[in-house]
Amino acid sequence: MINSLEAKKKQYKGEIQQLYDQGALAHLVDDMDSQKYNGDGVSVSLCKGRKTRIYDSAVQMEIEVKLKEIEKIKYLADRKEQFTDKFAPSYWRVNLGNGKE
Repeated sequence: MINSLEAKKKQYKGEIQQLYDQGALAHLVDDMDSQKYNGDGVSVSLCKGRKTRIYDSAVQMEIEVKLKEIEKIKYLADRKEQFTDKFAPSYWRVNLGNGKE
């Protein structure tokens, strides 16, 4: 069931992107948020993509050296069990409804 939902979610996001690209969502723009679109029983929001920083090759090489050092320190700490695990609380996120409630 979860795989089916994930597949449908991916399909719907693709369809929404096509509609957005074609300008077919313009009439559904939320009055308060121009990146939110309200349909009948559902709302969708256009979220910015994550920013990725790409460093110069010399800087990147230095970063990789330091990351290897950090990984070695973490590995040793894991072997000596010098850590505690902390989990964020679980939550559900479902966006159904017209978003105007």
